[in-house]
Amino acid sequence: MRLHIIIPLLLLIFTTGCGSAGKESSIDPEPEDKAVELCSDSKEKLIEIEAELVPQRGLAQICVYNDVFVDDGVKTKYTFIDIIKDNETNETINTHCLFSEITDIDCFECAYDGGEGEKEIVIIGNSSSHTTVCVCGTCFNGSSYRSCLFYGDSIQELLGNDFSMNELKTVLLKDGVDGVRSLARTIISDAEKNTYSDYKSAYIDFLKVIDYLKVEECGCPGAFYSIYDINKDSTPELIVLGFHYVWVYTYSDGKVHYVGEFGYNHDELFLSPSIKGIIMAGAWMGSEWVELYSLKNNKLTSKELYSGRTFFEDSETGDYYVKYTPIEDVVPDAYSLTSFAPDDVLPIEKYED
Repeated sequence: MRLHIIIPLLLLIFTTGCGSAGKESSIDPEPEDKAVELCSDSKEKLIEIEAELVPQRGLAQICVYNDVFVDDGVKTKYTFIDIIKDNETNETINTHCLFSEITDIDCFECAYDGGEGEKEIVIIGNSSSHTTVCVCGTCFNGSSYRSCLFYGDSIQELLGNDFSMNELKTVLLKDGVDGVRSLARTIISDAEKNTYSDYKSAYIDFLKVIDYLKVEECGCPGAFYSIYDINKDSTPELIVLGFHYVWVYTYSDGKVHYVGEFGYNHDELFLSPSIKGIIMAGAWMGSEWVELYSLKNNKLTSKELYSGRTFFEDSETGDYYVKYTPIEDVVPDAYSLTSFAPDDVLPIEKYED
């Protein structure tokens, strides 16, 4: 799974099923009296449909509207999506984007974390004079809603100036339920085409796209980053920590380049003044390990530093106990990697070679 970026395009990811059939033309809103019932007078309704979000759960109303969001006293207008069942709002999704109009809406299964048969809400519209795509659904089999935005000229380059919902559906479904990830990877790859005068401006721009996407391949909601010179060549690498993966980028020839990735779950990351690379220590199901990820010819390589077990039996009592090997026993001068939120770029600005 490779991260790539396109700063333009906005795509939002949430995973809840929606079962309305796709239409190439815009879907007409419900009658005005029904809109008043679902959306209050303070909300500017954009579109509304009925769809079966989850198999055999019956129809739900999906109301898309603009409203004011207040955070610490600051008012910002965003586009929201209400999922309404039996006249009660079950979920309100903040897209963190303001649509001026919705040109089409449909529901089909295309995201990667929803339960089997659950469908995503897919919206095409205009935001800030850009064509915008919004995909909404639940992650981890309906546990929570997630959002991710892509917008701009890049989606038109990918699908054409007047693409239809059917064309978008083809792109999202081309890799099965990983269609959203595939589109995210396409978006990220374009960011590597941008040219910069130095690594600091390159990484700061790159992180803006990571922050926008919020898809697993791009860091996942709540993702973090770190900046560190892995091979100690005076050019630090950008390390993006997602929920299940770590992606590593470097800067050369005026561009950001992807150099590799590795799985990251039941693990901790460390650095060492005496070792070139990122140290990952983890334990799972009675086993433990320490691995070193280094750069060779701008490609990420791995090497095992230690492996063992954590589950032991007391020879005298017969009782079982757990014992972990301290990272210092493997790499004496190891220290924890410090990470930062994507919108906190001060560590990059202040980084010294």
